[in-house]
Amino acid sequence: MYAKKLALSFALCGALSSLAGAHGLWIAQVNGDMTFSYGHSGTNTDAYTPDKIVQAFGFKADGSKVDVATKKYDNYVTANTEGVAIVAGVMDNGYWAQDKNGKWVNQRGDQVDGAESSAKSAKYTVAYLNERAKVQPVGLKLEIVPAVNPTTLKEGDELKVQVLYQGKPLEGAEVSNNYFNEHAKTVKTDKDGNATVTVAEHAFNIVAVGHKAKSDDRFEGRSYHATLTFEAKHDHHH
Repeated sequence: MYAKKLALSFALCGALSSLAGAHGLWIAQVNGDMTFSYGHSGTNTDAYTPDKIVQAFGFKADGSKVDVATKKYDNYVTANTEGVAIVAGVMDNGYWAQDKNGKWVNQRGDQVDGAESSAKSAKYTVAYLNERAKVQPVGLKLEIVPAVNPTTLKEGDELKVQVLYQGKPLEGAEVSNNYFNEHAKTVKTDKDGNATVTVAEHAFNIVAVGHKAKSDDRFEGRSYHATLTFEAKHDHHH
């Protein structure tokens, strides 16, 4: 099985600014279906409007690009990954601002009482589904590209990654090797966008990175978050 079954719960939360608290997007098997999950915890994911998943595509083992069919439910989306070695997805999460009481609101700041700023949020995810997948950038605005197919590695192995923003290496980005662990250490990318992380889990892993783009308009900031997910090699003994 590609990933641990992750329970879905549907308490909508706001988007936090730090990497440790930031809501991310990832794809994992939930009740037998490959599901675009949103939140910052593997056991307590958040509901979202299905229309926020604006793109889903994949690659076969030979590197050729294919469409990925999705199915929308009330508050989540699943993907048909049959025959797909890598799957990628994009969430347009809209504008987020804090109101006068500090509550996060999914609106542009000039429409929110007491908001001093806002940012438009986008979430990106890439999942390596098997050892046959050919390593390659997939063309997302923000993405984590592994140097080797991460499904061939075990817990404790080193994984070199490159962070790309708009197709170019992103220097100084903080990469977490364990998105579900808020205490996980982050590693900053070098001038070539490279960083080396340790495979954190014996099974399902999420490597994560965030990036913010400033704007002259305080209500037009941009907030990006990307994940790389894979299942490490492990024994299937119980």
